[in-house]
Amino acid sequence: MNSVGNLDVPDTLSWVDEERDVSCWLGNNMQREAFNKLYSVADRLRIVDDPRINQDWDYLQASNNFRFMTTKPSNVGLDRGIYSTPFDAFTNYMNILGDFITRVNNLYPLSIENDELEPLLNTIRNQGDEIEKKDKAIIRLQAKIDKMQKEEDKLKAKLEKIKGDAPVKKTTRRKKAETKEE
Repeated sequence: MNSVGNLDVPDTLSWVDEERDVSCWLGNNMQREAFNKLYSVADRLRIVDDPRINQDWDYLQASNNFRFMTTKPSNVGLDRGIYSTPFDAFTNYMNILGDFITRVNNLYPLSIENDELEPLLNTIRNQGDEIEKKDKAIIRLQAKIDKMQKEEDKLKAKLEKIKGDAPVKKTTRRKKAETKEE
């Protein structure tokens, strides 16, 4: 079917609670503090491309982390996961988030501004690519050297065999020549 017109939705919608808004995830001070603290490192993480950090970032953004912290009364049975209270969920989440932010800051210190960090990381990535190319070239050249060394060893062996056989042949020829002269 074709559209019959535009629908104006000025606020975020959700499937949770009677209000059908985001108050279940960001409705109290604990949730907003956790959310703001999490997204305080978002710009830095967009610059950085570290698979382990990105995976943990994804886990920390899971909506249940914030839903477990809700203090909003609900007619629907609220599953708090392993937490007894929203305060337990908040405390645990903030401890984990603090460890995560420490990891990020240890890898990418705050003394380096985001504007400086991006070109620096690009340089490091480019150097890593260069090193990888050179390592492959070294392996390839080492294989050539090994092949040439084997061929040289074969030629030396042939040469030694020829040198070793040569006196015997000369001696035999001399004996034949001496026999003819007599």
